[in-house]
Amino acid sequence: MHYSDLVGLRFGKAADTYDSSAFTHVEIARHLLSMIQRHIDNDKQASSALQAHHAYLSTCSEALSHVQHALDVGAGTGILSEELLKAFPNVDLTLMDISSEMLARAEKKYHGRVSYIKANAEDFPIRGFDILVSSMAMQWFRDIEAFIAENIKHTRTIAFAIPILGTFDEWYDWLEARGIESHRMPYKSFDQMMSLCNLANHFIAEERTYPLTFKSALDFVKYLKLIGASACHTGVYSYKESASILQALHACHAAKLLHNEMFFARHLCRSARKNADTRVVAQNRSVLDVHEDSLERNIACAANTEANCKKEPLCSSLATGAESGSNVTLATSYRIFFGVLSVNRDRP
Repeated sequence: MHYSDLVGLRFGKAADTYDSSAFTHVEIARHLLSMIQRHIDNDKQASSALQAHHAYLSTCSEALSHVQHALDVGAGTGILSEELLKAFPNVDLTLMDISSEMLARAEKKYHGRVSYIKANAEDFPIRGFDILVSSMAMQWFRDIEAFIAENIKHTRTIAFAIPILGTFDEWYDWLEARGIESHRMPYKSFDQMMSLCNLANHFIAEERTYPLTFKSALDFVKYLKLIGASACHTGVYSYKESASILQALHACHAAKLLHNEMFFARHLCRSARKNADTRVVAQNRSVLDVHEDSLERNIACAANTEANCKKEPLCSSLATGAESGSNVTLATSYRIFFGVLSVNRDRP
């Protein structure tokens, strides 16, 4: 499966859970819109616009009133588009995404108020828009530089928010400490993104950090799944790597499982093996949290849960939140680069 197809598949599966889980993405989208306002109208300060929601909307409406045609690239369910429509409801807005399921969710919100394009933005000829916006999407592109270099020729403004180097470092470190290949996302550095901004005549840029905390490493992985961000940039984790990650998570989570739950899960696995009914295993994966590479492996994980935790005290502490006396199990963060790039405003 091609990488872009895998990304679309993962986000499509997360369409129903995305809005309720992508709480940080809303904050990021709102800050991006405030930066667009600051870029277009230098006499107004984004900080004052953000003091209250109604002030935020009114100042953005005034600053962006000249925009007629806008495209939201990697729009997903329309988190950024929703803010854009609040700010200036008369704009001709188009949402583009690689996932038809995501766009279907967006369509339920807007009921014909906007247009939709299902496409991979890197392969689509984008023309006829005053402004391109993109929030938390371009990190999945094959070539960010080529995309911006091409499209800045055909629009007046490109505004984007994108995770950069340093995002989720704690998670990658967690995996590598257990001898598991982390497949770190090839995020751009701040300096690389600043160099990219030089493609435009005018730009403003900044970096912000958005901290996240989770009760366990397993909760973090579930969060990634709920927002569709579980694709590996190399395409997909190998079978063996997937099993290793889930086994490590299972060892962490084991401290929360009661002995009778593990015994029951083990019994179900044995029954499934006997009846060759793998659906039973799949239905009880919330208890097992292991990869279905074999029923024997499932049984071994369930039977040895307590022993695994004793062998890995760090795993046990991560599961209980007791590491170093902290109440936080896994603390990580998004590091986000915000950029608003423009060519001369009288340029067609």
